[in-house]
Amino acid sequence: MYNDRMQISPAETLSDLSPRLRDPYFVRTLRLAVIISLVMSAVAGVAYPFLQPVVPLFYSVSQPEQQLAHKLWIFLLPALAWLITFFHFILLKNLKELSGTIEKLFCWTTVGVVFILGMLLVRIIFLVL
Repeated sequence: MYNDRMQISPAETLSDLSPRLRDPYFVRTLRLAVIISLVMSAVAGVAYPFLQPVVPLFYSVSQPEQQLAHKLWIFLLPALAWLITFFHFILLKNLKELSGTIEKLFCWTTVGVVFILGMLLVRIIFLVL
C-alpha cells in the first residue's frame, strides 16, 4: 500500500547546498578586493599631482635609464588590480564545480595579489615623495 501523500521529498544534494554556502564567503572576499582596489585608485589619484614628472616604476631593472616612467604610469597598478579583481571573480563565478577549499584559496589569492599591488603602489609613491 503506497500512499502518494506520504512521500518524503528528496533531501537536497551537496551540489544544491554549495551555492548557498559559498555566497557569503564569495561576496566578502569580493568586497575586500574591491575596497583595496578603490583605495589604490584613490591613493594614485591623490598622489598624482604631487609626483615628479617621472617615477621609478620599474625600480628593479638594472639599467637606471629604464627604471623611470612618466608619472601617468602610476595608474597602471590600480588598473591592474581592477582587472585582476574582475577577471578572477567572473572566472570563479563561472567555475561552479570547484570544491570549497579550492574556491577559498582562489578568493584569498585574489585578495592577496591585489593587496601586494597596493603595497607596490605605496612603495613607489613613498620613493618619489
